Amino acid sequence: MGSAYAGTEIQLFADQCSLSFCGLEEYNLSFNNLTVFPTTPFNVETLQKFYIQGNGISNFTVNASIFERITKLVNFKASLASDAVECNTGDWKSAHGANFCVFDSSSPSGTYRSRQVAIKKIRLNSDAEAAQIEHFIREIKIMATLRHPRIVEFIGVAWDEVVDLSAVTELMECGDLITVLHHCREGRYRLTWGDHKATIALHIAEALVYLHSLSPVVIHRDLKSKNVLLNTEMEAKLSDFGISCERRTAEAPMAAGMGTSFWIAPEVLTGDDYDEKADMYSFGVVLSELDTDDFPYTNTTNQPGGVLQEGEILQLVANGEMRPTFTPECPSSILQLAHWCLQWKPENRPSAAEVVQLFKG
Repeated sequence: MGSAYAGTEIQLFADQCSLSFCGLEEYNLSFNNLTVFPTTPFNVETLQKFYIQGNGISNFTVNASIFERITKLVNFKASLASDAVECNTGDWKSAHGANFCVFDSSSPSGTYRSRQVAIKKIRLNSDAEAAQIEHFIREIKIMATLRHPRIVEFIGVAWDEVVDLSAVTELMECGDLITVLHHCREGRYRLTWGDHKATIALHIAEALVYLHSLSPVVIHRDLKSKNVLLNTEMEAKLSDFGISCERRTAEAPMAAGMGTSFWIAPEVLTGDDYDEKADMYSFGVVLSELDTDDFPYTNTTNQPGGVLQEGEILQLVANGEMRPTFTPECPSSILQLAHWCLQWKPENRPSAAEVVQLFKG
């Protein structure tokens, strides 16, 4: 199996470098068992040559700006997408002999006052159409009240009919956190706590400080890496407020609610009352994702060696008998913070403000 190399033989993510990789011009990811098309390298303005042949990539979907960067490369080589692959989110376009499914985010529907924007639409299910619309409207109402540098900016709404309702937000070019982590891992240029990860964690905590300082308090309830978006400067912002809720008074905890299972705090899993400390538990899980570059509880096994099922993991989490794992290389300060956030009892977890203070130290 070939290994990735940089044509200039530079050290990636050195202290003085940013995501530009210090002027990287050539990158070879051939025969690296990639399964998704790596888009993060195209943030490198100096990139001229890019090779990814011999991988298992089946999805060649890219946005218009990435496709434009590909067309401007001096040299590009990739294994071709299978003829069986469909392009349902854009149009097939060719560059350097390869076909790409190009989603046109620079079309009129993707701009507002000459600014590129993201457009979120609901995918209606006829069996639950009214409920889906109501849910989406509720998310829009919450988004419209939030204004903070660490929250994805809400710009407005657009519709022809209610069923065509769209939410327009700022475009976060690098996409969600877990996708960036996966791309970097598969591309053999993993992010580290010393370059970007600590800053990303700080940005998430700053978003939580804002939400938890509102009156009434806003609890996100679905904090996970998929809902953390990154721009080209690697600034993190919180998104997806579809199941967020307000806690009316400091003395009024919430009844059991929703969330994505592996990120849910034990008290929510058991149906007990909860407050904003549930978000802090989820933040601890996100720290594990940042550290491992993967989803929590991936390949978790039981004693005989079999993979634990989701229900078994959630039962152990609810009982305080299991937490997400971290790598041996995880900095001790991050590990201590994560364990603090992942305390079984909510009152033993830090507030978002305490976390920010630790990072800014």
